[in-house]
Amino acid sequence: MHAHVHSYDPLATDPVCGMRLAPGGPLSEDHRGTTYWFCDPACAAIFREEPGRWTTPEPLTHDHADQDAAHHA
Repeated sequence: MHAHVHSYDPLATDPVCGMRLAPGGPLSEDHRGTTYWFCDPACAAIFREEPGRWTTPEPLTHDHADQDAAHHA
């Protein structure tokens, strides 16, 4: 008999770019009772424009070509 082990993941996922980050920072948005965390202001702004697009099970991709993407490295 195998015991099912539950794991706890302390990280959140930016719904816009998929980056994993620690929740609790200043970049967050509430949508339909759920708080979403963001890696940078650009991702938060993209989310605010169309939140329903980014609350799908899999994050969609976007390009940070117009932004300083050094934080993604």
